[in-house]
Amino acid sequence: MYTYPTLDYLTRMPLDDLMSLARLNRAEAAKYFGRSIRTIDRWRRSPPRQVVKHLTCLAGYLESHDTAWRGWRVHGNALVTDSGVIVQPGEIRALPWLHSIAARECRHFREKLKGTNIIGLPVPTRQRF
Repeated sequence: MYTYPTLDYLTRMPLDDLMSLARLNRAEAAKYFGRSIRTIDRWRRSPPRQVVKHLTCLAGYLESHDTAWRGWRVHGNALVTDSGVIVQPGEIRALPWLHSIAARECRHFREKLKGTNIIGLPVPTRQRF
């Protein structure tokens, strides 16, 4: 299984490599950050931390946004989990609907089993002697 670069690895990459991952050349990076090409060239020696984090996020690595997303990334229009599962936008939009169906089925199952044990047999009542 392919392991994706960690945020620590990405933040130590040269700025040119990060810009390449983010699909930006020097001129596009300068325009994107509202700086001159000369500033971008100066950043090559020691880029600001926020610029590095922003470039890693632009490259699709979500860990730069929050560590809860470690290993997750955006690839095209899909979300790729840390275990390599690809999730499309439609699947994410369907989650609330699927959750409501599952909750309804659980309620239905509980009502059906009310007063019975797990295999559907009546629960014996305690008898007083």
